[in-house]
Amino acid sequence: MSMDLKGAYVFPPSRNQAQLWLQEQTQELGSSYHITANLRLRGRVRPGALATAVSRLVARHEALRTVFRELDGALRQIVLPHLEVRLERPADLAGLDALAESPFDLERGPLVRAALVRLAVDDHVFGLVVHHLVADGWSVDLVLRELIGLYDALVSGKDGELPPPSLQYADFTLWEQETLTADVVEEEIGFWRRELADAAPVLELPLDRNRSAERDAVAAGLEISVPGEVVLALEELAGRCGATLNMVVMAAFQVLLARYSGQERFAVGTAGAGRTGTEFEDVVGFFATLLPSPVDVSGQPTFTELVGRVRRHVLDALAHQRLPFDQLVSALRPQRIEGASPLFQVTFQLLHDNGGGVREAAGVSFEPIASTTGHLMYELSFTALRGEGLRCAFHWSKALFDEATVHRMAQNFLVLLESAVHRPEEVVWCLPILTRAERDQLERWSGERRGSSSAD
Repeated sequence: MSMDLKGAYVFPPSRNQAQLWLQEQTQELGSSYHITANLRLRGRVRPGALATAVSRLVARHEALRTVFRELDGALRQIVLPHLEVRLERPADLAGLDALAESPFDLERGPLVRAALVRLAVDDHVFGLVVHHLVADGWSVDLVLRELIGLYDALVSGKDGELPPPSLQYADFTLWEQETLTADVVEEEIGFWRRELADAAPVLELPLDRNRSAERDAVAAGLEISVPGEVVLALEELAGRCGATLNMVVMAAFQVLLARYSGQERFAVGTAGAGRTGTEFEDVVGFFATLLPSPVDVSGQPTFTELVGRVRRHVLDALAHQRLPFDQLVSALRPQRIEGASPLFQVTFQLLHDNGGGVREAAGVSFEPIASTTGHLMYELSFTALRGEGLRCAFHWSKALFDEATVHRMAQNFLVLLESAVHRPEEVVWCLPILTRAERDQLERWSGERRGSSSAD
């Protein structure tokens, strides 16, 4: 396939990019690595200003103008001098979903799509779809913040030009090549080998269907809100433990998984930002990696003690997040179980919404829309968003779980959070987890068994 590279910049890929590109060539990934973000726009929307804002962002961030080709037998990322990204106008939300599912042309690009769906005169949905090769969740949040700022300036009659970024993703790629030496790689691998030495290869949650090597990645989701008073109590508990809210919620999630599986040692996937220096905080690109966080609920720890263990594991993991996950798996060679992903099958992430959720710009409100469908590489994922409150989303593989199973798990998690803040010195295996309805059902069953025994 020919391509005019005049004016383009050619760089080697980052380790993350090389690993993901290889997966794209050898596996049927579908849209699993498409990052989708949707915003509900209420008010008088100016599509022209929105389209201009998108174009300026593509011109501003080199990663959004990057494509991938093999040149002289080696993979290269190619930053094009110009790449048009139109604001698509699907007729309905189904058309927006189709854009999110449609494959990207990695060699020609663009690897970003933007769309606007009109629901009513003053009600629209804006969708952004980016391939993971050129962005991550942090990057998408950055792009959306800048998009709203540019839109506000354009509608208000201001120029809206942002100062050029001091660094681009290619700078990170070159920095990575210089600093990630063989000695550093060996040190990283040694750390993770020690951390995961006692972790079970598979987390045995009660599945509704058996694992299969050909499992469909179609996922579903649900969202729950944690009561405000519980959120405040969680933050107070975190302060007393010298921890963060992320660590306390992670500890509670680990207890949930341990209680459901009956296992004491396993691993959960957590996201590492991969931005080891502040100089890359405003750069769009693929920095993030998954880290196999070890879980250890052995020895009858109290919840407070477990938070301490989580704190140590998190801080240690953040200091060892430089290797792409696939490279780590190749080095550790974990036991493989058919149908189960290596090292962990469940992921956890807590995000902070610094924008407070809904943002206002030029008479339009921009509100994030939580996705309840899509594709999932893992069996179960948990994401918490800390904004004005704490919203928790469970996404699961429809091939493995029924909705009722995950709904019960989510309700048990709410009970567990409240139990943890009121009884932090309780052994985690003894913390209340059942809902009132489940307790009532157990009492009825117990009464029926006693009655049956008396009759005998």
